[in-house]
Amino acid sequence: MVDHKPNVKGLSVRHGSWHLRRMVKGRLINKAIGRIDIMPLQEAEKIAIDLLNGKSLFAATSSTKTLSDVIDDWLSSPRGIGFKQSYRDLILRYSRTKFPEFMGRPIGDIDKQEIRDWYRKGANAPTSTDGAFRVLHTAFEYAIALEMIEHNPCQTVSRTGRYKKSKRTGHIASNGGDIGRFAWALVQYAPPQRKRSHETARDAILLLLITGMRSDEVKSLKWSNVDFVKKQFTLIDTKNRRNHTIPMTRLMYAMFKSRYENIVNLGKTLKGNQASTYVFPNRVGSGHITDFRKTMAGLCEFAGINRITPHDLRRTFVTIGNELDIDYESIKRMVNHATDVTGDYMQVTPVSLRDKFERISNHISMSMPVSINGISYESGAGEPDNLLNLLYGDKSEVSFHPSATKDADYYNGL
Repeated sequence: MVDHKPNVKGLSVRHGSWHLRRMVKGRLINKAIGRIDIMPLQEAEKIAIDLLNGKSLFAATSSTKTLSDVIDDWLSSPRGIGFKQSYRDLILRYSRTKFPEFMGRPIGDIDKQEIRDWYRKGANAPTSTDGAFRVLHTAFEYAIALEMIEHNPCQTVSRTGRYKKSKRTGHIASNGGDIGRFAWALVQYAPPQRKRSHETARDAILLLLITGMRSDEVKSLKWSNVDFVKKQFTLIDTKNRRNHTIPMTRLMYAMFKSRYENIVNLGKTLKGNQASTYVFPNRVGSGHITDFRKTMAGLCEFAGINRITPHDLRRTFVTIGNELDIDYESIKRMVNHATDVTGDYMQVTPVSLRDKFERISNHISMSMPVSINGISYESGAGEPDNLLNLLYGDKSEVSFHPSATKDADYYNGL
């Protein structure tokens, strides 16, 4: 709501923004100046007078609009409103931590040499610096679209060279016994001071491994999106803006069932009410689990393999699928990667992918070198349900297979 009527003829409020519409010497000036929630009346009047005196919009606004104003306006634009919350949070975090020295500066005063010097100073953290640079570049492009500035000062860095992004290849190798030892660690590893949250983190990591899901998708999974009747669960508003339904394998079903049966006891223990909302609640019940890197590190150490990240499990899933000769298009569907136009025409149901998820799950289970009830299984020769039974069934008389050494080659295929 505008407290006072503008004193400049032709200046008014339209759709939440200051708008100047006036004929000057036979020339129609019809410009949106800025949003009324971030631009006071006095500033709008000053810009309107500059426009009436022949200045361009970028010249009239660059002296007053700061980078902070531009980013706020960008996030409140139709495109910005559509950003996923995680991306909005990333933009705001970079604004606070990576380029705070620019935020209070007028957008037109930030020059290309300053951007180039800032970028070079971030050489010790090239990945985050390059991510922040992309945000800056887009913010300046938005300012150009609104005619606040004429040139993007980030172009100099783009043309003279940016930090080379290293291709990430981390995953758990399915040959050499690594995947089997990691699966065994899921069964046997426990932190020195066992906490209730360990099983939650373990189950979340297992789901990452046997579905190829993204970490955030696992963490925020809700019981309302788990269907025990159809034996499937759905991820809502994923990275590519599509809902993604995954069919349950026997191992997934056993994990979900085990966790669901524990909801009542968990709800009594936790102070919050999120135990019945999220499949993987945090330790106090106030929301979903947010981090399981410590559990990942402990599992890797127990298994005797190099440390990996949660996203490396996604690469592991895809790699195993490829080694099992699952077709490329199915793997894309399984991990919810964007498809081409022809792929969009192909209607693939979750049921048609169930067998392929089962094959990957069985392969991991059969890779465990263990002894169960006196029967020894070397890696690649185990039973498909070994992992299911060990995690969610009877664990009596279970021991690590004596030949499962770090350097042994256990990969025998299926």
